[in-house]
Amino acid sequence: MDGKEDRRHFDDIYSKYMLGGSRCTVSCDDLHKARCLIKYVWRAFKLSTLYADKRVLDVGCGLGFIAEALRLAGAKVTAIDISSVAIQLAKELFPKIDFHCIYFPLEMIDQGEFDIIWTRDFTLLDTHDVDSIVVKFIKPCIQLLRTGGIVIIGYRSNFTGRTDPGHLAAWDIETIMELKEKCGLLGPCIVQVPFTFLSNFFIKWFGVLKNKTIPFYFVLKKDEKRNN
Repeated sequence: MDGKEDRRHFDDIYSKYMLGGSRCTVSCDDLHKARCLIKYVWRAFKLSTLYADKRVLDVGCGLGFIAEALRLAGAKVTAIDISSVAIQLAKELFPKIDFHCIYFPLEMIDQGEFDIIWTRDFTLLDTHDVDSIVVKFIKPCIQLLRTGGIVIIGYRSNFTGRTDPGHLAAWDIETIMELKEKCGLLGPCIVQVPFTFLSNFFIKWFGVLKNKTIPFYFVLKKDEKRNN
């Protein structure tokens, strides 16, 4: 989908949610779960504590629950989404967040630099083309980061390598490893699992079974040598 089609697609989903439809299928809508997820990610990757001077960009923020969880953890949060309906709902739910209806990265103008960029199941990740992810998502993120900043990337897959209608592109293990190696990512990690070796076991195990979708995360760190 292009930008206009993306907007129509997600506006339709969030409009149905706003009218009292079923639970949102593309965005977290539970603050307790969002706060727990933030804790799990920070614990799994041993990230530094969020403080008021830390600027966080939530890309594809949806209803804003993750953005609010990040704010409650101590960060100054800017949250963006392509859907104007989602942003309208998010502003009503969480008025202390700086929300913008923006198509990332093309419409990112005068937003400054960030310490952390967060995204989960983002549209630009929904492909098996690793080079496309690098060019369209990873490189723009690096350009928006301060030196020492990080990108936190969440995704989910059943590791089949297929793209079923209505679902995210199911990365296989080879795609995941290619992305990890090309971008220098830490992970993948199932953050709800308390130990790294258990996380690796689950990823390999489900990679063999190929019948269950599980969420996992990567972290990308920008050092002084990495500017693109």
